[in-house]
Amino acid sequence: MSSPPAPRQTHNRPAPLDDDPPGEETYLVVRHEDGFAYAAKGTLSETFATHARAVEAARQAAAAQRVPGQTVQIRYETSEGVWLTERSDGRDRPVTALDA
Repeated sequence: MSSPPAPRQTHNRPAPLDDDPPGEETYLVVRHEDGFAYAAKGTLSETFATHARAVEAARQAAAAQRVPGQTVQIRYETSEGVWLTERSDGRDRPVTALDA
């Protein structure tokens, strides 16, 4: 006789924020595991013990996204499995927002 399957652990994983206009990113603070995390474009951060710590980390991440960097060539795989190479202008930074 086999054991019943273990209960599935659920995560409050937000859907990607595809409704953000191009060049904008919204950081969203959500409950995650035994604490809170922030998400941008559907990707979750590490877990923070308190909502306040997650908000502060999201603020720092959002601010870092706005800092200009170097212009470089980047290579990435699309969701369809196609590899692309393009020039990433280090001055082309997104506008960021926080939804805590």
